Parts: sequence; C-alpha cells; structure tokens
Amino acid sequence: MDLRNPLNLVPAAVGIVIGVGGVSLKITDDFEPGGIALGTLVVITGYHGLRAFAPPHTKERVREEEPLLDAGTSSYDGTADRQAQAQAQAPPPPPAPAPAPAPAPEANGR
Repeated sequence: MDLRNPLNLVPAAVGIVIGVGGVSLKITDDFEPGGIALGTLVVITGYHGLRAFAPPHTKERVREEEPLLDAGTSSYDGTADRQAQAQAQAPPPPPAPAPAPAPAPEANGR
C-alpha cells in the first residue's frame, strides 16, 4: 500500500484511530461493532467510498520501480534527486593550472 497517496492514507489512519481508540457503533440492540472490527469496516468502506469520488490523478498507480523513500530529497517530483545523482556521477573538474612565476627584476648597471 502506497501511503504517499491520501486515498490510501486517510482510510488507514481513521481505521487505526478507531481500532485503537475503542470506538463502538450501536446499530441494533444485538449488534454493536467496536474496536478493531469497526476500524476494519471503516477502512474498507472508506477506501472504496473515497475512491468513488476521488479525482482521476489520485487513482493512478505508482510505477513499481519508484522507491517509496527518496534518498534525502526535499521535492516530490525527484528533480533534486536526479540533479544530485548527476553531479555525483560527473567526473571532477581538472585542476587549475599553476600560476606563472613572476619575472625577475632587471638589474640596473648603476
């Protein structure tokens, strides 16, 4: 599950809070789901309910080869990551040439 997508994150987070928080929902006198059972129902119905109304770009699957965690990037599009990787793979620049020695002062014959 890709938790970078709010479509996946929100139902999971709500289900965990309900499951851990001990919430119960009295439906009839004999049926009162609570805790983990109610949390599971909320996750399943919440996910499918949100997916029905979600914009199309949140429904697209992320490519499998894309890592879940970026190596220290501060952007989500990976631009900074690619630039840093290109700089790390580039050969170092050649050393600067040594400065020419200063000319010797001319001696006056006086």
